[in-house]
Amino acid sequence: METATKFIDLLKLFYKDTDCKSFFESNKDYYATAESKFHSIFKKLNVDWYYKLYGKLPNENFNIIIGLGNGGNNFGPNIALPNKPRNLYAIIGASTFDDNCLPIFEEEDYLPTLIHEFNHSFINHLTEIFSEELQHSAKIIFDKERIKMKRLAYENWSFMLNEALVRASVIRYLISHDSDTTKIDLELKGQLANGFVWMKELVELLKECEDKRDCKLPLKPNCLKVE
Repeated sequence: METATKFIDLLKLFYKDTDCKSFFESNKDYYATAESKFHSIFKKLNVDWYYKLYGKLPNENFNIIIGLGNGGNNFGPNIALPNKPRNLYAIIGASTFDDNCLPIFEEEDYLPTLIHEFNHSFINHLTEIFSEELQHSAKIIFDKERIKMKRLAYENWSFMLNEALVRASVIRYLISHDSDTTKIDLELKGQLANGFVWMKELVELLKECEDKRDCKLPLKPNCLKVE
């Protein structure tokens, strides 16, 4: 908390000293154009799918942040303030630009990324809750795939586990929404090549989870079957 408070104080000082308000105001048309270009991707995202898969009532706010200065890096944080709905974020980096320096958002590149980052907001806190049950097996897998995981900047078993579940969820989403089996096969093969050698089995396990739910939107509190 002390570090976070210090960061906020320094951020406020930076905002004031660099006159960020004027900078943002002078670029508002550029931001509006980037937002408009990305909107076609967002319209294809089925947010209800997350609630059906994870079996929980829709009490969060989804937010997409276009990271024009992030390059190809993406993030999926969330924040919960007292007595307010949790805010879920998909921070999407813009990595390609046209001759006018406007971002290019190709569906085949950015829709899977968007699906991916929102999954983090549901999965990360679950792996924290069940870390004691998961860590033994996850550590064994991480030790065997350590080199490939570190190439992806996943420095420990918990990062690896979050990513594995998120990537498996992306494949489940594609299966649920896309009849193009070639795209699904490429996504699976890509994850196997990245070192997630148990991805096929994990995707099947998530299917079992889906099959045990009888959720029909809008969700009811008792829509999750417990066996």
